[in-house]
Formats: sequence, structure tokens, C-alpha cells
Amino acid sequence: MSAQRTARPRTTRASVRAATLSDAKQIATLVTALGYPTNATDMKRRLESILADSTYRTFVAEVGGEVVGMAGACLARFYEKAGLYVRLVALVVSEASTGRGAGAALVRAVEKWGAENEAAEIFLNSGVQREAARSFYEKLGYRVTGVRFSKELG
Repeated sequence: MSAQRTARPRTTRASVRAATLSDAKQIATLVTALGYPTNATDMKRRLESILADSTYRTFVAEVGGEVVGMAGACLARFYEKAGLYVRLVALVVSEASTGRGAGAALVRAVEKWGAENEAAEIFLNSGVQREAARSFYEKLGYRVTGVRFSKELG
């Protein structure tokens, strides 16, 4: 009797595109899963200002027409030297899509956008509790260079 192999599902690569206001509901779901509860209405309001600001860029990753991840970034100027840098402000991929390349594709899109805008470097923050994220960024060539401090204002 011959062993039958179970057909493995095809792995569809994530495609990355610029986010639009119509992505607000899916982005709200992703941001909530990251630990920052929000809803589609509030996310749409935030996106209206973010998408109108040329120093910000928001990308989404899609697999089979479904938004499975998002990255948000902004350009800023150095004080300590001449030039611009990119800050990766937000990155999230759905739990079901983790480890399938969507996160890396989103980071590459942000890096490309930064390079196209003559940014010299890219920076990001990641919570100390996010050990998998640290490993992910290190595999993409990022290195730990400092510690972030935070304080609520008002």
C-alpha cells in the first residue's frame, strides 16, 4: 500500500500596497490585536490625517485580497547630523499570517519608501515584552542601539 501525501495548501505571497481609508476596519482589527484597542470609526479618523500628511506612509499587506498586516512610518530630520531618517511607527501582522513573509514585505516597503525619500537610516521601537519581534528585526539586519523612555503628558 502506498502512502498518500496530503496536499499542502499553496502559500500565497503577500502583496504590499499603500493603505486607503477603506482599510480602516481591517487596520483597526490588526491594531487591536497588537494590544491597542480601537474601532473602525476612530481608525478612519486617524487615517484621514495620517494619509493626508506627506511625511507619513501607511502600507498594508494582502493575501488573497484580505488585509493581513500593516506598517506605518514617518520621515523626520536629524538634529545631530544633516539629513532625514525614517521611523517605523507601527508594524502588525495577523496571527494567522505570522511567519509567512508579510511582515518582512511590509518592512521592505517602508525601507524602500525611506530610500526613495533620501532617508539615511531607519529606526523603530519595540516593547521589551515582544521577544519574537526582536528576533524578527534582527533577522532583517536591525540591531539594538538604545533604550526607549516613555512618560504620559497631561
